[in-house]
This record gives sequence, C-alpha cells and structure tokens, in this order.
Amino acid sequence: PVMKVFKYFYSNRGPVIDYENQELVHFFFNELSKYVKKHRCLYLHIDPYLPYQYLNHDGEITGNAGNDWFFDKMSNLGFEHTGFHKGFDPVLQIRYHSVLDLKDKTADDIIKNMDGLRKRNTKKVKKNGVKVRYLSEEELPIFRSFMEDTSESKAFADRDDKFYYNRLKYYKDRVLVPLAYINFDEYIKELNEERDILNKDLNKALKDIEKRP
Repeated sequence: PVMKVFKYFYSNRGPVIDYENQELVHFFFNELSKYVKKHRCLYLHIDPYLPYQYLNHDGEITGNAGNDWFFDKMSNLGFEHTGFHKGFDPVLQIRYHSVLDLKDKTADDIIKNMDGLRKRNTKKVKKNGVKVRYLSEEELPIFRSFMEDTSESKAFADRDDKFYYNRLKYYKDRVLVPLAYINFDEYIKELNEERDILNKDLNKALKDIEKRP
C-alpha cells in the first residue's frame, strides 16, 4: 500500500505469457491496465523475461533478439520504459543473464567450448571431488548463511528470508538451490587409490632403472 490508499503492483520477471503471440500480448496488458486501475494502482512495474540483445563473454553485442516491437507495443499501451540499468539493485531484476544452450550437447562438448580458465577450474573441481546437490526448503538456512557472508564481504544488499521462501512456496520444484560440497570420506578414498597407483608406477620405474642403470 502507498499512503494507505493506493497500491504498487510488481510482476517479478513477468508476466509469464507467450510473447511470440503479439495479439495476446496486446490483449493481456490492455486488460491488466484496466484491472490494476480498479484496484487503485499508483504504479505498475513489469519486468518480463524477454531477451533484447545477445552478447559474448566480453560483453560485445552479437545479435538482436527481435523483440524491438515489444517496446513500441508497451509505449502505445501507456507504459514507460525506465531505461537499461546496470549493476545491482535491491528492487530491480538483474539486466544480464549468462545462458548456455545445452541442446544436442554432451558434457565433453560443453567443456571443449569453454575458455582456458573455465576448463582448468572444471577439471580442478572434478579432481578434488567436488559434487553438487540441491537443498530442500528445510536446508535453505545453509544457503542464506552463505548469502549473508557474501553480501557482507562484497558490500551489497541481499534480499530477506521471505523473498527466498516465497519463491520456493510459489514456484515449487521450478526453484533449484544448488550446493557444491566435498564428501571427504569418498575424496580420501580416491586419493589413497590414486596414491597406490602412483606408488606402483614409481616402484616399476625404480626397478627398470636398477635393470638398466
């Protein structure tokens, strides 16, 4: 509520509709405007998950997503574009997304297309026994503790607990909270096995040297 009379409406990363159907887009937002006006809306903020441009690793524009029409459509319906913001904002959604197309690609294909640093990091975590699992709602405090430490060390404002729990509540299994961890029992076992193999190779090499000094 604003001034106890008016209301602020925000469609977080939405609305979720078929944006390829321009007739539907016009109808939906036209009716949405009528709906919020009936409910004393002072400000309606939409933030659709709709690509505008494609960029590479270096931030260079590689193509247009073909959605320029959406800006004209929304302007004709009375909406105002607030601009392309940059950086972190506690209210607005992030502008850039790093998206990897996995269609028809194997794990090896993905690694081959990585740059040198990402390849080394991937091989390193695999060798060090790093695994990934997804946290349940009951385990969300684990994630929150990491976020609190990170927001403090990196000096940015984090969302409150309600923000994250609401997403789990309403989006259910569409929300994944990954946790990278090391199972030290398994890791130590793998290291011991690797050590045994290296010792065998070393002993064999020493014997070969004795035979052919």
